[in-house]
Amino acid sequence: MLYIDMSKDEDYFKDPVIPEALSVYLQKAPQFKGQELLYFYHPMGPVVILGHYQDVYHEVNFPYLREHNIGLVRRNPGGGAVFVDPGDLTFVYINTAQKVKTPKFAHYIQPILAALHEVGIDAKQTGRNDLTYQGKKFSGMAFAQIKDRVLYGGTLMFDVDTATANAVLTPSKSKLADKGIKSVRSRVTNLKPFIKQDGFTRDDLQKLILKHVRVLNPDIQTRRLSTAEWADIRDPPVDLR
Repeated sequence: MLYIDMSKDEDYFKDPVIPEALSVYLQKAPQFKGQELLYFYHPMGPVVILGHYQDVYHEVNFPYLREHNIGLVRRNPGGGAVFVDPGDLTFVYINTAQKVKTPKFAHYIQPILAALHEVGIDAKQTGRNDLTYQGKKFSGMAFAQIKDRVLYGGTLMFDVDTATANAVLTPSKSKLADKGIKSVRSRVTNLKPFIKQDGFTRDDLQKLILKHVRVLNPDIQTRRLSTAEWADIRDPPVDLR
């Protein structure tokens, strides 16, 4: 496994489009072919991320989004709309598979659950691709395939502004009613309030997850992206578009 360290590249993530461009680049770039990749990032501002097939007009409160300068992007994987901000931590794995019939969500969730258990949060995988604690969701995963490269990505709500999420996301009332819930806010939770260690931060959570990844992958290597690679992410060569 190759861990791509983004800790010194935060300025790139001021553009809400960069995370989506980054994931596609890493799936296509020849220098990473055949390697299992892992990276983390967090948004530098508030963003709504739509699933590949979603109707934006049914999912987003546009007047609120514009008034509060919230970014809007569409990701390549499917899944539902999410609101993220600097209180979110996103994890992404990329691996090789000819065709995915059954996504390996449980495999990639293992070190996250182990990290959370270490800080006293008995989180569980619920359904196929959600993580929950005390019946409330704090993470969802999705996957996307480009040729033989498969991406698994998920958000972790560490300290996200749930009031803003509730205001800007507008899932259909029937969808919420079917699940017996009144709002987006009522069915999600942040992790931070349940962590007892004083001063524990989102970055501490990332380090703890990475520690458990290293247990499962003792030969993991680390590298950063070069300035030239970032330039190709922002303006991809023709053969990577």
